[in-house]
Formats: sequence, structure tokens, C-alpha cells
Amino acid sequence: MSTLGHYHPAAFADGVWAQRLLSTAPYVPVDQIADALDATVGRTGVPLTAYVHTTGRVAGQMVLVRDPSVTHGAPDKDDCELAAFDFVRNGPWRNDGQIARAAVLVAMGLREGYAPDNRQRTFAEFLTEHERHRPVWAGHPAVLISARPQPDGEVQVYREAGVCSFADPDDLPVHAAIADAFGQHRFVVHNWLTGRVTAYRHQREATR
Repeated sequence: MSTLGHYHPAAFADGVWAQRLLSTAPYVPVDQIADALDATVGRTGVPLTAYVHTTGRVAGQMVLVRDPSVTHGAPDKDDCELAAFDFVRNGPWRNDGQIARAAVLVAMGLREGYAPDNRQRTFAEFLTEHERHRPVWAGHPAVLISARPQPDGEVQVYREAGVCSFADPDDLPVHAAIADAFGQHRFVVHNWLTGRVTAYRHQREATR
């Protein structure tokens, strides 16, 4: 796999798994979604990441994905299915099936680094930066929530505002340039054309 500017493939997995869930509530607080993801990972031991479609504190839809990590690896797709079933069974959600696109999905955070008090970029800033490179964009703002089991039995949950973009593979350098400008340590690419999900890490950062 090739590099993208300052970003190099750090972790990857064959097989894209991206499960869309729709709320039956109709809206669910993002805090409740994070707690439910924490509980599901605690019960199943399957690391999951959620891309919650929202710009605020509530959401009506989300996507559960495989998010490969150097430390935690990537769960099997069958395990992801079982974890998604657990999540739906224990909350106000219904399974809307797998996303499949003739494109790639790029998930990128908007906070510089990981510390909560670091600079937080806005969705509007992302659109402005994207416009500098490409006039056409497709996607949505999101809250990115990852939950990963720890050796002590606890679950590490991380969340931040972000953006999910559907793009042509040839436009990946654009997203790498934006990630670099926004001080991102990593971003994730779900590529249905190659059947692979890849976490790209900035060359200056430690493995994560």
C-alpha cells in the first residue's frame, strides 16, 4: 500500500464492514450512544467504532465499522455482526444493512491530536479546506466514537467531532492534505473497490 503525503498505512484488514443503524426513538443522545457502545464492547469483547451522523447532541442514524489498530488489530467480520446484534438488541436501533459504495469512505477527526483541550476544527473549516482542493464533496459531519477492550477488562472509549466523506480513490491525497493541515494523527479509509480498510498514521506520530 502506498503512502499519502505524510501518512503511511499503520494497520489494515481485508474486508470492509460498515453496518448502518437507524434509530427507532427517533433521536438518541450521543452520550447514550457512547455508553451503549461501551457496554456492547464490554459484553462482547469486540472492538468497534461508530460514525454517528450528527452535528449536535442527538442522532437518528449511525454506522458501526471495523477500525483497524496496531495495538488492538481488527475484529473478524462475523464478530462484528454479533456485536452489532448485541448493540441493536439492547437499544433503540434497527439494522439497516451494510453500506456498499463504488467509492471510499474517509473518516477523519477534527481535533488536533487527542487531548480534549486541543484545538477543535469545525465542519465549516473542513468544507472550506476541501473547497481549496476540490469543489465537489459528498458526506456528512459525524461524532467518531471508538470503544476498545483493555487487558484489565475495562473499555477505552474515545470520541471527537469529525467528518465522513465519500470520495473517489484518486481524491485520497486531498483528504491526507486536509488531515495534515488539521493536525490529525490518523484517519481511516474504507475502500469497497479494494475490499480493504486502512488506518493511516502521520509519520511523526507514535504507533496507535
